[in-house]
Amino acid sequence: MPSETTYDSVKEMNASPSTGSNHHEPLHFDLLKAVGLTISENEDLSWSDPKLAARLLRCSISNLPSTKKTWLAKIHSEDRRDYARLLASLGWDGARYETRYRIHTDDDRILWFEAAGQRLSDNGALTAVIRDITDSREKEDRAIWLSQHDGATGLPNRDSFLVAANTLIGLSQRLSAKGALIRIRITNLDDVNLIYGFEAGERLLSAMAERLRHVVKSPDCLGKDNATDFLLGVLGVQGPDADPQVLSERLHRALTEAPYITPQGRLVAKVEIGHTIFPQATREAEDLLVQTQRAIQFEASKTVTAYAPVMGVPQTPQSTAFKEADIIAALNERRITLAYQPIIHARSRELHHYECLLRLRQEDGELVSAGRLIMAAETLGLAHLLDRRALELAGQKLQKEPEIRLALNVSAETVKSEETADDYVSALKALGPVVDRITLELTETAALNDPAKASAFSNETRALGCEFAIDDFGSGYTSFRNLMAIEAETIKIDGSLIKGIATTPHMQSFVRMMVDLAQTFSVKTVAEMVEDPADAEILTRLGVDYLQGYLFGVPSAEPSYQS
Repeated sequence: MPSETTYDSVKEMNASPSTGSNHHEPLHFDLLKAVGLTISENEDLSWSDPKLAARLLRCSISNLPSTKKTWLAKIHSEDRRDYARLLASLGWDGARYETRYRIHTDDDRILWFEAAGQRLSDNGALTAVIRDITDSREKEDRAIWLSQHDGATGLPNRDSFLVAANTLIGLSQRLSAKGALIRIRITNLDDVNLIYGFEAGERLLSAMAERLRHVVKSPDCLGKDNATDFLLGVLGVQGPDADPQVLSERLHRALTEAPYITPQGRLVAKVEIGHTIFPQATREAEDLLVQTQRAIQFEASKTVTAYAPVMGVPQTPQSTAFKEADIIAALNERRITLAYQPIIHARSRELHHYECLLRLRQEDGELVSAGRLIMAAETLGLAHLLDRRALELAGQKLQKEPEIRLALNVSAETVKSEETADDYVSALKALGPVVDRITLELTETAALNDPAKASAFSNETRALGCEFAIDDFGSGYTSFRNLMAIEAETIKIDGSLIKGIATTPHMQSFVRMMVDLAQTFSVKTVAEMVEDPADAEILTRLGVDYLQGYLFGVPSAEPSYQS
């Protein structure tokens, strides 16, 4: 924080809090977007400069909070409890604090504030300087977004694409489905930049990205690698496009036959495509990207090329493959953590609960998706240990946050073994009353591999107070009646049926049918991978109960949702 907002300046600025006088306030507080406030022992609230406070809080002076209660009411519901606890913890004279929280304004905006304060030793009042940091917070959020996306097209960058592609590869293994990884390279970008200018080049890339977005349907993934290459991961395509060569040729036509209309004129893209298939034994997304690159480079005369072993096989470093010892070490060293993604009420947009997703803190301290670790654990028969660690962490969070509700994924390995299932149920019992705020999610595929064991596990956990949900519902197109035998309270509609639903009438009809069936059985529905406002609106009108996806929040280290 700037030196002008130190604790000493807080005390000086609030020397006469009861009168609201600001004759001691430094003039630069207006420039800093900062103002002082004092909460007296009887919980009355006064401002060092009411006019400045009203400007910062986007309200009239008459609507400024005048008591601790009205001030707390303006603080965002997810921050309010922590803020109130923080103030209550200042039990000694001179106790100081720093914190950040969000404020609701009268014009329905959400602003970020940073506060530095202390308890005064002479009268026990709580005094603070609050500073509007909304602009800097938005810049921080923008910087985080840019670290994960390509600035010109808005597509996920290489690192983000690799995470999504590895998840897709893992899904292909679980569903015994084949997929393709495709690299699309625009070869005339330098010419466009030279003749028409770099702005035209960026417009061409942006327009190509938009065409590709119309092709991609969840759970497929799309990304950008370096200046010229688009990346596409596709799983389980039906019909003629199931052949990656046919799909790649169709993509080539879609991207090159029709010109792109820009202010600089009609631009034509020249494109080369290299593709490879997955899953491949011991091959991860990074290896497959190398294969697509070699496919493009191997035969320059061809516009579409499939990777073949004759082009050279990239070697996977031993260090990238998780072994049993790596998984055990990560668990013992407490490097397995949780990220929380909000699931919200479709109609009110209010928070309902969070889904807990595993994250791995690497030995260098970087926090990454645990997707590869989970796939390795499933192969090695250790997935039940990850389930137990997730339950342990969730239990700690539930004890700490009495209002929060959490959903946990349970692996097929935990359910299919009587020993691991009993172990998990025992751990649930040990948590006590907080189990009432836990939802357990089992994938449709896992549930139907052994419906009897899935049903028994569901009955035991629901008897303890948990809710039970079927995840990825619809990905296998299986019998609804079979799943209902498991007596789940919730089904989560697979994201492959959700993305782009606003412009796909036949998919709207299919989801509507699923919702109608669920309502018949008094089962709630959650739509996964909701990323577009138009999709969210359609899903709400179709009667879906809850929505989950990047539109409402990415998985974060702490539960956080801003309606």
